[in-house]
Amino acid sequence: GRVRAPIEAGERAEVDLAEVVREIIGEPPFSDRGPSVILRASPTRVWGDRARLATGLRVLLWVVRRDVGAHDSLVVTVSSDEEAAYVEIDSGGAGEIADALEKLPAVAYGLATPAGAAGTTLALQVASQVAKAHGGRLSASARIGQGERFVVELPRAVS
Repeated sequence: GRVRAPIEAGERAEVDLAEVVREIIGEPPFSDRGPSVILRASPTRVWGDRARLATGLRVLLWVVRRDVGAHDSLVVTVSSDEEAAYVEIDSGGAGEIADALEKLPAVAYGLATPAGAAGTTLALQVASQVAKAHGGRLSASARIGQGERFVVELPRAVS
């Protein structure tokens, strides 16, 4: 059956995505092992459920980081423009996670099963559903010789 992220509960408030990402990459064991993480973040505010946003970003960061080679870095950029807020994750991965994301609609209906490490499809479904519940989306692309890029795009909070 279809996996649904627990997105209905929780109060919505203004959330700083940069603060949420800083907390996630500072949490053990994420901060204790694996490739280095380079964070480029400026205050980026969205309207949403902080706990649910953190869950979606946490599972995405973990699954992408798992795919990065030990000698590579994970570059996370948190930014916004006039219309949207972005969390961009650039990795040295080989493209398997981006491929799995492209197959999610088929996976949700039992039509295909992407190859890859256990938990990848579930993590991407959770991250994608959390983004959708906040009026946004999760996209991915694989770039030959440059790894993968994941972008969580959410409507920016307007003060």
